[in-house]
Amino acid sequence: MKSLDREHHIYMLEPGATPAITIDSGEELMVETWDAFEGVQDPEIIGEKYLKGPASGPIFVNGAEPGDALKVDFISITPKEGAAHMVMPGRGFLDEEFPEGFPTIMSFKDG
Repeated sequence: MKSLDREHHIYMLEPGATPAITIDSGEELMVETWDAFEGVQDPEIIGEKYLKGPASGPIFVNGAEPGDALKVDFISITPKEGAAHMVMPGRGFLDEEFPEGFPTIMSFKDG
């Protein structure tokens, strides 16, 4: 099985972007991803970085054409060390409750 580590990521998908990996239709692929803050667990730093949002890839599927719909099956999801979340000012349904960013750090136990 091919794999794509989280160091291969983008912040904006653009036409003509160079693929990080190429797969065939129906091929299984293990993709490692960052959380929205690239693993940063310090709330003060998160407050400065909260608009980045990395996405793993791009992933090119042989034979896929512009406009095609692709079906993706998630076979399993395995959390890593932990994650961070942030309520952001001016976004979402709690924006008036949080005029400043409010980060939350989460750790995972037993997956």
